[in-house]
Amino acid sequence: MIETLKAWWQELRSQILFIPGLLVFFGMGLAVAMVEIDRSVGAEPIRGIPWLFGGGASGARDVLATIATAMAQLAGITFSVTIVALALRSQQFGPRLLRNFTRDTANQVVLGTFLGTFVYALLVLRSVRDLEDATFVPLLAITGAILLALVSLGFFIFFIDKIVDSIQATSIIAQAAEETHAAIDSLFPESLGEDGYTEGDELEHPPLADAVPVLSRETGYIQTLANKKLIELASKADIVVRMEAPIGGFIVKGTPLASVSPRSRVDEKLLSKIWKTYQIGRHRSVTSDPEFGIRQVVDVAVKALSPSMNDPTTAVTTTEYVGALVIDFATRSIPSNLRMDYRGTLRVIAIGPTFRQVADLAFDQIREYGSDSVAVVLALLDSIIRVAGAVRAEPRKEILVSHVWKISRAAAKAIPDPVDREAVNRRLRLAMESLGRGESDAMHYLLPLKHEG
Repeated sequence: MIETLKAWWQELRSQILFIPGLLVFFGMGLAVAMVEIDRSVGAEPIRGIPWLFGGGASGARDVLATIATAMAQLAGITFSVTIVALALRSQQFGPRLLRNFTRDTANQVVLGTFLGTFVYALLVLRSVRDLEDATFVPLLAITGAILLALVSLGFFIFFIDKIVDSIQATSIIAQAAEETHAAIDSLFPESLGEDGYTEGDELEHPPLADAVPVLSRETGYIQTLANKKLIELASKADIVVRMEAPIGGFIVKGTPLASVSPRSRVDEKLLSKIWKTYQIGRHRSVTSDPEFGIRQVVDVAVKALSPSMNDPTTAVTTTEYVGALVIDFATRSIPSNLRMDYRGTLRVIAIGPTFRQVADLAFDQIREYGSDSVAVVLALLDSIIRVAGAVRAEPRKEILVSHVWKISRAAAKAIPDPVDREAVNRRLRLAMESLGRGESDAMHYLLPLKHEG
């Protein structure tokens, strides 16, 4: 239930009009409340206060109409600037990062402030009366409209500054990386401060015997799984559940989502309950799927290395942030894929992220598209050197050694200049040394000074 609510909340947050809609209703309620306060207090007791609006009905209409018009124009400008920023962001850094922008709370608050003030001014304007037998000018409400207009002006200045910052490469990369760090921290809160490797965490578990498949009822991405609820169901029914697709994986309607054993203890009602522990949606969610967060950051580097962009500096920055994410993952205590109930009986065989998957996701595509750039190759090796400082287990070091080998082979084919090749060789030696390999091992990874291509 909690996981479902989290997924629903994340989906709601990603809608750009979520907070603006709330602030519009707040502006409506505030306008009604302020007008009623004015009716209760009356104009005479407060007319002499210096900072309150002191004009008549005609002046009140002019002020409120001006504020409403200005807010409508600011909202229009904000929409236009936002659309332009989204287009630039999508074109330069990839479409996956658009949802980070649209669910940004600050952007939504700014737009909501303009729309809320617009609605507030209109409703207060409606209450102004200038008849022979009844004149009503809500002084407090009009003063509130003026204050809201000043606040909106401050928000507009803030918005312009934020938009300028939000389309800069470094800010976009940092924002995506911070969101991924937060997801890692939420999913794996126990930080060991050192290598979190446990024996067997890279192993795949075989399919269950005598199993019944849990078929997906939707097509989309697996966003969340209610782990505790699933273990409780499995314990109560005395069964074992094996995940057939990981969190963040794409599942097609009618294909196996999980398998349940033994068959004799399974019925349609139980399969339906297991299905309900999953949340399927149209988008991957970083909150429960930090690998998607790494993918978003890597996409920035891949886009920067495309022929249309040709921006190795952005790719280098991205590689540095990706290395930090790998280190963060490596130093976390990752729960075993074998999930037990309170009696210590195996109930769920999960598919969790592994160090190999994270390292491959972080380095492979950047190496593939950036092997002809000396700066990118050096940045990849520097990231591996930093990651090597955080891992102690030999199996994880072997994974990093394999990446050093792949980087070396790719660079040998793509970098022709002998001086550049020597610079790469120096960094290769440092990488192999950081992984506990001697000079004799490093010699096999060095680039020949003569270009192979």
